[in-house]
Amino acid sequence: MLKYKDAPLGDYVKCPLLDNEIIPSKDCFLMSTVAEGITPKICVEKKFLQKKDFEVICMNCENHRE
Repeated sequence: MLKYKDAPLGDYVKCPLLDNEIIPSKDCFLMSTVAEGITPKICVEKKFLQKKDFEVICMNCENHRE
């Protein structure tokens, strides 16, 4: 099984919402759509929503897609 640390660059990113835990880029994209108000919060794991102002943190992240 492929571990995050062994994954090709680009398939995984460091997430500031999770104290820079390495997550799949698909989870990053989904969370960015939540932060933008496109996708409902119920669609992501609760761990992404724990920080106060998670939307601002996500929108200002270097990985955020425009």
